[in-house]
Amino acid sequence: MFGTLQKELIEHAVYPAMERIRGNRIRAGFRALKATEAATEEQLRDLQRHRLAALLRTCVRSVPAYQNLGITEADIDADPFHALASIPILRKADVRANPGAYVNTAFDPQRFIPNTTGGSTGEPLRFYMDRTAAESYESARFRGLSWFDGGGQTDFIRQPQCDGLGKSH
Repeated sequence: MFGTLQKELIEHAVYPAMERIRGNRIRAGFRALKATEAATEEQLRDLQRHRLAALLRTCVRSVPAYQNLGITEADIDADPFHALASIPILRKADVRANPGAYVNTAFDPQRFIPNTTGGSTGEPLRFYMDRTAAESYESARFRGLSWFDGGGQTDFIRQPQCDGLGKSH
């Protein structure tokens, strides 16, 4: 019973308070992602086209490494998938050699959130996110977790109870 009460308190009081106080948009992002689960293949393709085009336009406008590739906004608008295919594959070595070339110059560096890769393929790579990217990541994580064990937004908070033999129940 306490777990259910705790879950309800978190879901209906703590998260909404965080949204009001901190202005985060994690639950709104989660709801938007969940809504795509009912979309048709055509609707998903249109959404992908729209979002990819917006991302690529941002890159050619504001990220130095992508400004001299010869990709125009007209190319992106005509076929963002083709424009994406014309961009060379980005390697960690490229970012390490010239990290500033991969930073969006339209963003305020004071608002960057430092992060690193796990380093499972070698040396970890440092990179930056902004708040929107961090919240999008959390929304996607909530979505993935919602596919298991009941689908609630706070299901990930519950810890499995162990029987002392390492088995959860």
